[in-house]
Amino acid sequence: MEIEFAKESGFKWYYPGYVLNEDKGFEYKLRLGNYEYYNANKRWSNYTQFNPQDTISDRVNQLNNLLEEKLIENEITYKKWLYPYFGIGYMNMWDISFLKTPVLIELAQSNIHKLVAAYDVDEEEYQLFWCEHALGHEQMMNMAISENMKGSDILLLKLHKYSNYLLQTTNVNELISYLKDDESIG
Repeated sequence: MEIEFAKESGFKWYYPGYVLNEDKGFEYKLRLGNYEYYNANKRWSNYTQFNPQDTISDRVNQLNNLLEEKLIENEITYKKWLYPYFGIGYMNMWDISFLKTPVLIELAQSNIHKLVAAYDVDEEEYQLFWCEHALGHEQMMNMAISENMKGSDILLLKLHKYSNYLLQTTNVNELISYLKDDESIG
């Protein structure tokens, strides 16, 4: 019905939404005909050229895996979080800087704050920062959790905001060195 409405209204393009690279629940959208995808260079490309290894998601995963390898190699304790609310960080509707990274590596915490390392795809750098639960914004969270993730201990299911940046670098070894040298961390 949406496609028919678009045709009748004279629209040239129809955006059916996301297709996920792991969950096959949205593959029906691929039957719509000649379609395009939004590539890692922020351009639309024909889906016949799609390579999962060229996606932003793959890049984020590779760089976070490298960070995890370096943390293990240097015996630095951490907890990996998947943060499903990262998209809210891209909505500039508030005076709050909500987190906009889908994967967070927690290195320490205080009563209120978490020390987190993350790869920021927009800035193309690793960032080390303190963040905190954005109290009072729970009404914005109305996301259903998939069956395979219910009860998971890797989902950070509270909306968080940035508190204080400590380091921004393109070099993972610089981040590790900073962590090892700063005695106040940990």
